[in-house]
Amino acid sequence: MPSGTSAIVRSRYFRLFALSLLWVIVFRAPLSALGNLTLQNEDYNYIVLIPVISVWLLILERRRIFNLPRYCPAVGLPLMLAGVLVYLSGALLRGSESLSLAVLAFVLLWQGGFVLCCGPGTCRKAAFPLLFLLCIVPPPAFVLDQAIEALRAGSTDVSYALFRLAGVPVFRHGFFLTLPGAEIEVAKQCSGIRSSVSLLIAGLLAGHFFLQLNSRKMLLAVCIVPIMILKNAVRIVAIALLGVYWDHSFFFGSFHHQYGGLAVSALAVAMLVPVIWMLRKSEPSDHLAAEK
Repeated sequence: MPSGTSAIVRSRYFRLFALSLLWVIVFRAPLSALGNLTLQNEDYNYIVLIPVISVWLLILERRRIFNLPRYCPAVGLPLMLAGVLVYLSGALLRGSESLSLAVLAFVLLWQGGFVLCCGPGTCRKAAFPLLFLLCIVPPPAFVLDQAIEALRAGSTDVSYALFRLAGVPVFRHGFFLTLPGAEIEVAKQCSGIRSSVSLLIAGLLAGHFFLQLNSRKMLLAVCIVPIMILKNAVRIVAIALLGVYWDHSFFFGSFHHQYGGLAVSALAVAMLVPVIWMLRKSEPSDHLAAEK
């Protein structure tokens, strides 16, 4: 690369760094609140990993992504304007919705600066790490509650079906499952929201590295949902059967709270592997298909 071109590229990277630093300073209050949220609420712990993974992907694929950046105010400035409008909308609200919109505004402004300094061609190559960064936006409390209830209901349905399939006498009433000598509740803690989010993140990363077509990546994301529910149900059924037929301490011991979760998480990853393999095998040999 000619020295003059190198100087232009460096200047654009410097402007992107300066813009990034500016947004961090401007949004220091909501970013600090986001940090406190991740420390105080285990359901949001995953957010800490998102920017680390996004930056790591940009560095890992830098030779492919950062070829020759170009200015693109036609796209970058409207995206930054959208970030400003989102922030102003969030300023009118209170609670978790306000924080979610503030963090979304920060991401949009940073992405707008990225497009402005690097151009749409570079952004297309960096689409996954840029979109993945949206995962730092904390879902509002009502959205998280709805996700937990959906996982809870699905886990109860599948647990009931597994008990019946295994020939275990079971009676269901809402989220309660009555077994011989015990009644268990599929509580909110049993939704497995934290491990489900971890599985989703792992699945998205696996799809990025192992799949070529966007349609296959989206299908993988869809397939992760039933795997989430199934692994929760397997954990519930395993703990219930051990507690009823082996030792009641399984309902309260370390297997319930620690080791059982690790075991079913490993099982979920094992279930994800053949799904990725089949989706990869279904892709055409030409990885430059128009759908990519």
